[in-house]
Amino acid sequence: MEATETRKRLPAGERRQLILDAAQQAFGELGYIGVTLDTIAAAANVTKPIVYRHFESKDALYLAVLDRHREELADFTGDVPADAPLEQLIEAVLRGWFAYAEVNGGRWRMLFRDSGGSPEIRDSRRRMYADARDVLAGFLAAHPAFEIADEDLQAHAEVIRGGLSSLVLFGQEHPEADREQLVRAGTRMVTGLASS
Repeated sequence: MEATETRKRLPAGERRQLILDAAQQAFGELGYIGVTLDTIAAAANVTKPIVYRHFESKDALYLAVLDRHREELADFTGDVPADAPLEQLIEAVLRGWFAYAEVNGGRWRMLFRDSGGSPEIRDSRRRMYADARDVLAGFLAAHPAFEIADEDLQAHAEVIRGGLSSLVLFGQEHPEADREQLVRAGTRMVTGLASS
């Protein structure tokens, strides 16, 4: 008698997460243009119609990965005392930032390396950049070490956002650069904006 393999049917929520994980990996490695729903279905070990049951299009799936990233972004300052010396504060925040980025490398590449996708996808990326810039501008405005005019806050925040995003990508592309090197470089960049 021939043995048959029985496939365990996953609950819909688990299957959706499996598809999202496969999509994050594929989009992170190949970019929007290089990925098809067939690619994702094969990576998730499901059929293309199953992917369509959860996501109406490749755009919808890409946006769902970006949305998951937005929802899961940690509050990197939660455990850091606000009255810590500036350099210590920045180092602690950046250690959390780089640790998160190491675990979520595909999403970072989707945000900062990939430029493909529909206008809605490009708008989602721009909104995430703006959200990060606003958080950084708020930090610069609130911390007494920085004396930056209100009209200059967004530009200074963009320097930090862009620089830290580039450091994450540099770390992914250069594994010989350990996290502490990246933390030191990021700390110097941010503290360099502080008033003397």
